[in-house]
Amino acid sequence: MDRNRTILKIFEYWQSKLTGNRLPSRADILPGELRELLPFLFMADVNRLTPMGAEINLRLAGTHICRALGIDLTGCPVGGIAKHWRD
Repeated sequence: MDRNRTILKIFEYWQSKLTGNRLPSRADILPGELRELLPFLFMADVNRLTPMGAEINLRLAGTHICRALGIDLTGCPVGGIAKHWRD
């Protein structure tokens, strides 16, 4: 899939889920509607707020992302990605 077309389709999907000024909730995002785009997406969990900011982990990383980076980032803390890359 053409990179620009992929980005545009993801952006259009996101915009279709906006309600006024409210961002889409997890329940608004339906993976079945994104079937062809799933390899290019990641899902992140905001687990808790700490004095240093939010603790965020990647719940899922799409297959295209993993292939492009050469590593599966599923379950990786966002702040720890650089460490995993070095290892």
